[in-house]
Amino acid sequence: MNATDSHQLSKGNTMTTQSEALRALADFIDANPDLNFGPGFDETSVHADNDSLGIFIRSLNKSAAEVQADVKAVRRAIGGIWDKGGDDQTFYLQQSNVFGYFETTIYSDRKLTCERRVVGIEDVVVDAVEAAPSRTESREIVEWDCGPLLSDREVVTS
Repeated sequence: MNATDSHQLSKGNTMTTQSEALRALADFIDANPDLNFGPGFDETSVHADNDSLGIFIRSLNKSAAEVQADVKAVRRAIGGIWDKGGDDQTFYLQQSNVFGYFETTIYSDRKLTCERRVVGIEDVVVDAVEAAPSRTESREIVEWDCGPLLSDREVVTS
């Protein structure tokens, strides 16, 4: 059974226990050796905690193109509808009910997955702290372009 089958099965609540979901995850990893799951610095790692599943695209010795390809490959292999998000350091994709159970997040290094674009400058007042008076600082307003294959709510089928 692959992840897409599990995702489809979950709609009928046929897979609801953690142990069933973990077995489906193990089967998925075994069926997808090209996704490079493993403990190494440049391998894809998986962490399950209660009903959360984190898939980490490691990038120590990878180019941006390699990281992007890894994110896309894992996303396509699992299938379904994904929401995207992130902060200054991390890009992530999230989907509920993967393998009929897990709130799943695919994590990657944002600077390797997306392109940082400065769209403006804003002045921000920094409050006074002890001996330092308040002051105004200029900060960049940043947007991240994550490409058409990583757009919001894209339906990906395997």
